[in-house]
Amino acid sequence: MEKIRAIRKRVGENLEFFELENELTALQEVVGGYLEVVRLPNDIVLWCNEEGLLQGLPQNLILMGDKNVPIVGDVLFTSTNIRGDTTGLNELQMVWIINRTKIIGKGEYDGVEYFLYGLNCG
Repeated sequence: MEKIRAIRKRVGENLEFFELENELTALQEVVGGYLEVVRLPNDIVLWCNEEGLLQGLPQNLILMGDKNVPIVGDVLFTSTNIRGDTTGLNELQMVWIINRTKIIGKGEYDGVEYFLYGLNCG
């Protein structure tokens, strides 16, 4: 199976360049469960845990745009091609994510304080 380039964002941690197998189980392992897809500009895809809110996972980042959308649990950024297949991020997509992600506040989970990030999608 082919490996793809991605960016992982764990709760309370910085963005991390990451390579993983381009298969469903590898994506699920990163987010810790069933996958939910959030489509972002520039053919970027954010993968998060579909049941994260039900499981009480801590807030990880806020997608900021016309309205703010909180995302919980660990997430993964990949890309998609014209057919809709999952692909690795290219350099421009990685720079877009990095340049638009910043610390916007603090969160708390199980008594531990951590930094909360925002991703400007506008």
